[in-house]
Amino acid sequence: MAKKQRMATAVLLVAVLGGFAWEVLRLREGPEPVYQGKPLRLWLETYDTPGFIANGPEWQKADEAVRQIGTNAVPALLRMLCKKDSPLALKFIALAQKQQFIKIRHIPAVTLNYQAAVGFQSLGSEAKDAIPALVEIYERNISRQSQRATAEILGSLGPVAKQAIPALLRGATNAEFAARLDAVTTLGQIHAEPKVVIPALIKSLGDSNALVRNAASSSLGSFGPEAKAAVPALLRMLSDKNPFVTANVTNSLKQIDPETAAKAGVK
Repeated sequence: MAKKQRMATAVLLVAVLGGFAWEVLRLREGPEPVYQGKPLRLWLETYDTPGFIANGPEWQKADEAVRQIGTNAVPALLRMLCKKDSPLALKFIALAQKQQFIKIRHIPAVTLNYQAAVGFQSLGSEAKDAIPALVEIYERNISRQSQRATAEILGSLGPVAKQAIPALLRGATNAEFAARLDAVTTLGQIHAEPKVVIPALIKSLGDSNALVRNAASSSLGSFGPEAKAAVPALLRMLSDKNPFVTANVTNSLKQIDPETAAKAGVK
């Protein structure tokens, strides 16, 4: 009886590990670049290693490694942005982690998305040729975490990422407030195409969610005098029920039109 149990456990273990390996291999494609004998994925793990300080010495080493690898890192980073933990993979992982023969280490998709975002930010403008692929990933909305990470990357690239503006304008009207928040924030960070972006941001000032209203105010403020058309709407927002929003509106008014702000009693 004990022998049969061991055999059944062994068969289950093989099936689980086989399924897990298949799922991992199915998601991992292409060669991985190496710097100083260490693969890119290990350098990227530095960004979320407990105890490491953001922008500390280890973080800076990882940044330098990504920069040295350069655009060769882009295909791997794009794949990481596309990661999503499928129900099938999670089942295999849960089963595999119950056995005690082999330790199974799983990096959640949300962590890979985050690592890819920081990796792209380390590359900076060197990654500009990846913008079309980034826009496509953003619009695919693979997962909330993937889309957010992609928006952060596009925002970090600034005006060079203006190709993403049409997709972000659609994101600013998404049914989910978190998607609207990311889109409105990123539009301000890209800081381009004011003729189409500023009217959309003015509309977002009336969003039902205070975080989105706040982000719209900040993004408008970043445009400075170019956003003068937003002044009437911002003045109305001084009576917003959320004090955090009104404080931010005050700053935006001073950035856009200091004279009108002073006349309105903004300090």
